[in-house]
Amino acid sequence: MSLHWFDYLLCPDQLTSQLESGSLAKTDIDTLLKELLTNLLNSQNMGFFTENPFELWFCESSEKKVPVLRNLCLQLVSSLNWRLGDLEQILPPPLLLYILQAYIQSQSCSGTQELNKVSAHLDLFFVEIAQPGPVLHSLVIFHRWVLRTYMQCRTPHRLERGSNVMVPGVKRDPALIFRDQTNNLVLNLVSTSLRFLQEILQADLAPASLPTPKSFSGANLFSIPVWENLRDCDQNLFKSLLAYDLGCCYFFNEDYTSSRACFSSYFKYSESLPSPPPSDIQEAKLNGYVKCLGLVPLSPSAKSNNIKFLESAKDQLETLISALEADTFAREISDIEIDNTEGEIKKRMSSNPAKKELITSLEILTLIRRTLKGLPLTGRGLNQLENMGEHGNLVLEQQVNKILGQGSARDKVLIRNLVQKLILFGIIPPTSQIAAAFPEKFCYLDLEEKNTSLPAADNLCETFNLKSICKYNAAVQLLGSFKVPILTGLAKSLRPGVQVTQRWHVEDHYQRLLKNSNINNVDDISIILSKVNQLKKMQRWDEATQMLMDLSAELASQMNSVHGVTLSRIIEGDRLCVEMQKNLEMEEKGEDPKDQGDTGLKSQALSVLNSGDNNVNLLQELCLNLVLRDGDWESVSKCGLRGGAVPTLAKALTNLFVSITSNNPQSTKKLGREVWDLMVPYVSANANKRKEQTASPIKDRNQVQRFLEKIRNLDLALLVLSLLATLFNVARDDPSTELLSTFPSVWPTGLTTNQSIQDKLVVDLLQGVLYSYQKRFPMDPNILQISADLNFANNNYRTALSQYTEMVAIRTDFFEQPIEQAVLSECCISRMVRCCSEMGRLIQAVVLGQLSQEPNYSQIFKYLEDRDTNDAADSLYTCIWDMTILEFAMSLHTRRGEVARRRHVLSCIMQLELNTNNEQEIKREAANIRKSIFFRSLALQLFIAV
Repeated sequence: MSLHWFDYLLCPDQLTSQLESGSLAKTDIDTLLKELLTNLLNSQNMGFFTENPFELWFCESSEKKVPVLRNLCLQLVSSLNWRLGDLEQILPPPLLLYILQAYIQSQSCSGTQELNKVSAHLDLFFVEIAQPGPVLHSLVIFHRWVLRTYMQCRTPHRLERGSNVMVPGVKRDPALIFRDQTNNLVLNLVSTSLRFLQEILQADLAPASLPTPKSFSGANLFSIPVWENLRDCDQNLFKSLLAYDLGCCYFFNEDYTSSRACFSSYFKYSESLPSPPPSDIQEAKLNGYVKCLGLVPLSPSAKSNNIKFLESAKDQLETLISALEADTFAREISDIEIDNTEGEIKKRMSSNPAKKELITSLEILTLIRRTLKGLPLTGRGLNQLENMGEHGNLVLEQQVNKILGQGSARDKVLIRNLVQKLILFGIIPPTSQIAAAFPEKFCYLDLEEKNTSLPAADNLCETFNLKSICKYNAAVQLLGSFKVPILTGLAKSLRPGVQVTQRWHVEDHYQRLLKNSNINNVDDISIILSKVNQLKKMQRWDEATQMLMDLSAELASQMNSVHGVTLSRIIEGDRLCVEMQKNLEMEEKGEDPKDQGDTGLKSQALSVLNSGDNNVNLLQELCLNLVLRDGDWESVSKCGLRGGAVPTLAKALTNLFVSITSNNPQSTKKLGREVWDLMVPYVSANANKRKEQTASPIKDRNQVQRFLEKIRNLDLALLVLSLLATLFNVARDDPSTELLSTFPSVWPTGLTTNQSIQDKLVVDLLQGVLYSYQKRFPMDPNILQISADLNFANNNYRTALSQYTEMVAIRTDFFEQPIEQAVLSECCISRMVRCCSEMGRLIQAVVLGQLSQEPNYSQIFKYLEDRDTNDAADSLYTCIWDMTILEFAMSLHTRRGEVARRRHVLSCIMQLELNTNNEQEIKREAANIRKSIFFRSLALQLFIAV
């Protein structure tokens, strides 16, 4: 079957027969209608608008194909039952206007009926034109379209960019060519349409009958002399649609009294209707109108599931679960609504056991909905299921049985896969009622994630009295055991111990002592210390502490030897090091380490610092960080630490910070030079010759970086970042990409030794330290600003823009407070503008350019003139408060002939709060509102959910 429009032009009866037989699908009708109208309008070189904006254009073409094509279009429109919502989805406004004018022109006109004059529509005798009905129907549907198009064109939205200039020989899309003329016609006729429809509604009239596709099949004229093949009109449906559109338009114009009356009429006429057409009446918007106007709410049976759910979440929590259960297959409730409701309930009802059951039911139903969408089971879902209890098991069983009874084949497969995963992860047992509901057998292999451990093998090999198998069994047990007595016993059957531990690593501070010592059972000690090292790598701090304590107790008998005393002291220091690492890990996870004996650790750390003990790796660094965390600068300055990279730098940083806080400029300058000289060798190609160099500069550099990364005091961390940022600025030597820091004037940047600073070494050190500080202090705006500056210097513009926006969000409580100069400096503004321009977001760059005290108008005007932008373009004009920019934009769109964009800019200029004669406070508040709106939209685009 051919669907080419030209075939129907040659044989018009073919379309009539196909419509009667129903052989054309809905999509075929839509495509064919648009093609017919597009080809018909391409022949209208002079347009289809009159000079008088209050008159309709009636075609008078002498070409024979024109009436044929018009009647074909009217047949297709009538086959869609004249549903205005469906027609608006298929046709753009100019094409729909043409066909509605053709429908009015097709009426048989008498001398008293000049239907092309819109003002004359108010003088018609409505009772007469209601019989047989096409005249009244054509006028009402036209004026309804005027109201709906008026609300659409007055609502800000992004329009397609395109020229409306016709080029000879080139056929353009009529939807673009006649767009502005259509909007102008609608704006001129809207008041007349309101009056006309209001009079029809008050007269309580409706057409007796409506045309069918066969009504337009006989005549090849512009008007039909006699109407035939009509069908009855559903008068209640006709009146309800008219009342609904009138109520929406009155509400749009803020005439709430008239809107309330029209919606009351709508409910009166639609009461007997089974369901309103969804294309013409959107249920969600209707419910919103009802609430805003204070009308009687819809009956519960007529409410959608998401309305029931939101109402239950606000007032009636007992019906919340039933509303969500009813939406299992319809899925009208969005995930955002469910997440917000769950969060609010957790805040208000966390201590009530009954409400905890409500939260459990909500979590189970959310999991079922995710599963039916085909989404995987997440770690968060597993954690919720592990704590669901008996009530959760009951709800889960009910939902599984419901889906098995009512769900589709796909739903049943998905829910079976979910139950399979729950069995594999040990959430539900294989013998439960949920698993019994499935006749197929499940795989019961346990895939639950477990802690990394090497348990001792229970089933050892049969020895057959062979020594080799006995040694094998002992080796297997040795691999899985972490108990000192067991390890000591097993090591006796695996002599010599050196062969046992050759693949296990003993830490360096132990190797130096055990290598040349006369301690008894050195092999046993080596095995135990190797096991301790393994536990450290697995971050099992409690077990490592216990093993060290057991080993220390075993060595108590050897305290008479010098090496034994030294080993016991090192083991005690190692135990303290393990406890401090556990303390640090707890802080990183957000737990309170003070509940675990943090005060005792600090006193031990002070003792270690005063004794100058550096036998254990990391011990000095951890002790220094623990003491510096609470700002105990005096203890660090007076401690008896021996010389070394980390202790020397820690003391220098502490003295410098004390000098800064005491406001001593001379001392600050001197101590800043000292810290600078200490750090330069670690970021230079050649070490500073005035300082004594160690045998391993790379090792010292790694120790310094590790110490700086673990600093837990925010003020000291900002001082370190200021030092590294200044080193970066000196190495890069580019004023346009300098990093802004908190203490820029402390450091000596003009030294001759600064020429040896290497950019790559500074960047590696700065990135590692900055990454650690961002994890430890995620809500500090100064750290975010340095990170954003670094990304800007490295040409990572999107990341830089995101972090600048996040910095502003933190400083203004997510844009609730005014965005003033103290929040966003001139340098940050210019860099954000540069980021937007590099990303092609030119209008966003225009909006950001206003934030400057002295905007660069020449640059802003160039951005406005550029048509190639990757953002929301002219819809962002509502965020502009600078009248100079708005006036330039209006002049620009006027020169280009862009009427719709010019009107949009004009509406922004006409906002009362932007009047240049207003008080300064009013203009400042208007700017703050627009800043907040813009930055919220920017955050929505740039922030990534984790």
